[in-house]
Amino acid sequence: MADNKPVSDGSSGARAELGGGSDAINSLIIAKLDSLSAEITAFRKEQSSLCTDMQTFKREFKKLSSNLEKDLKVCKKNISKLFNENNYLKKHINNLNKEMLFCSHTPYSNTIKIDNISVSENENLYSIIEGLSKQIDVVLREETVDYIYRRKFGRGSYPPSIIVKFLYSSIKRKFVRNSKLNKDKLKSSDNNQQINVNDLLSPFAYKLFVQ
Repeated sequence: MADNKPVSDGSSGARAELGGGSDAINSLIIAKLDSLSAEITAFRKEQSSLCTDMQTFKREFKKLSSNLEKDLKVCKKNISKLFNENNYLKKHINNLNKEMLFCSHTPYSNTIKIDNISVSENENLYSIIEGLSKQIDVVLREETVDYIYRRKFGRGSYPPSIIVKFLYSSIKRKFVRNSKLNKDKLKSSDNNQQINVNDLLSPFAYKLFVQ
């Protein structure tokens, strides 16, 4: 008698194997989703931390900006104050210079300096000045002259200057003015050099003049 055992076609084993593979895939997918979820959570935490830092930065920047604006206003006020003080000091210094100029020049106020007149033996300085006054149409009397002298040393090869102090400023001004107007007549007799007549400046006034 023949055996009536069921014949297996192998499909159940295949289904078992297939079922086992599906579980593995599912587990892999779940693991990947868990990892992705953890990464998203970490990213959100990082983003939240960045947002917090950004808010903190904005508050600090706003505070710093406000402080800088206040400091800038204070600086502007200080600069304006310093500018005004500087202008005041400039005016004050200018006034002091004028006062010093006046005080230092007072002894020289009626004094002139005559250059390029050669030195001669036994020269009479008043006669020299009198001769110049006639050339420039100035009436000069001896009693209107306080003193005359020649400096001991000249500049370089030039002869020492002659210094003349008048008793009256009107005569001094006329002498200087007419010397400028009659410049062509004022020539040295020995070397034909131009004779120059100018106000005698104090050392302080001369320093301001050459600056």
